Amino acid sequence: MKSIKRLFKKLKYLIIILPFIGLVIFLPAVARAADIGNCSDYAWAEKFGYISFSGAGATPDYGVTVASAGLTGYAWSEKTGWINFDDAGDLYAVTNDGAGNLSGYGWSEKIGYISFDDTSANNFYQVLIDGSGNFSGYAWSEKLGYINMNDVGALYGVTTTWLPITAPTVTTQEPTDKATTTVTAHGNITNTGGATVTTRGFKYGLTQTDTWDAHEDGSFNTGAFSLPITGLTKGTTYYVRSYAINSQGTGYGAYVQFTTTIQSDEIIFRRDVILDKDVILR
Repeated sequence: MKSIKRLFKKLKYLIIILPFIGLVIFLPAVARAADIGNCSDYAWAEKFGYISFSGAGATPDYGVTVASAGLTGYAWSEKTGWINFDDAGDLYAVTNDGAGNLSGYGWSEKIGYISFDDTSANNFYQVLIDGSGNFSGYAWSEKLGYINMNDVGALYGVTTTWLPITAPTVTTQEPTDKATTTVTAHGNITNTGGATVTTRGFKYGLTQTDTWDAHEDGSFNTGAFSLPITGLTKGTTYYVRSYAINSQGTGYGAYVQFTTTIQSDEIIFRRDVILDKDVILR
């Protein structure tokens, strides 16, 4: 009877701790699943074949995500196993400069480090993400050789829904309110480049050079803007173009030409008007 009681007591404790055991067992898979995001398709290595950057199935346990800081998650190949892009104690990590230029190292237990650092003289092997989310370039491993990220004939090519931050896109419109020493310049931010525009304004000069500047600082989105330009010289031709700045750089519009006015009492009429070679009016 006592032995039966002891058995039930052990079973009671087992029932209590079983859920915690299951939680511990499944924690790694849950952590990897949380990394799945916005990469898809395949890279290619001549020695090992396809390397998948996307998750498989409804609840995949691998997949690579891209953020402005770098790559996270796991790629997968039958021959290489997991390729980890998560930083573990600063030993390795593939970083992103925010503009889609990747550098650093991934890691696989079977093949070791996979380098995203380009050591060629002309940056031929650098891995980049373009404005459409397409990977290009080559990673490198001593055991794998070059790993091609480019899409060749739609057979493979890694893509992502993450888009790099770029300089803003702006256009320049015809100035208005032209006077002897002032005009109103007009521009339009058509794309912020994925980051807040902190400065917008106009560059202008007597030629297509940025001699002078009129701008405003703040936090700006897409849309039209205008600023007065003062201190001009009457009766003079200028060239003006719009610009906008975000964390990635400066975007410029095209130059537009305008001429300031002169006062009506300064218009000089010639008294001598040549009608033909024989007749002169005075």
